[in-house]
Amino acid sequence: MPETPTPGTSQKRIHVTFRNRSSAQCTLYGYPGAQFRSATGDRWDLARSPSVTLRPINLAPGAQAHATLTYLPTDPSDGTGNPVFSPTDLVLIPPDEQTSLIIPWTLGPVLGQDAATHPGTYISALEPRS
Repeated sequence: MPETPTPGTSQKRIHVTFRNRSSAQCTLYGYPGAQFRSATGDRWDLARSPSVTLRPINLAPGAQAHATLTYLPTDPSDGTGNPVFSPTDLVLIPPDEQTSLIIPWTLGPVLGQDAATHPGTYISALEPRS
């Protein structure tokens, strides 16, 4: 689940946390699938950041891992004319899974960079939750 954004920068970061709800240990490896969806049906598959080293994460029952979602918020009325993407949902798919988790996006519009070579909105690989 998303947490409160990190204050103080133009880019914001939240941790997207995954918990092992089973009674057995599981292993996660890689990136979660991450996509913004808008009320009009537009979709934006988030880029993957190489900032976190890929490694297997063994999760005991109840243990957690997280990926960091970095995003660029924007104000559609700021007069810059910058492209805006207004997500209503964040869709996540844990690695090696096919079932998506849909979380309402309540953190406002983001700078529309869905076609950018180096977008300011992206997701990291999973890492252990400390």
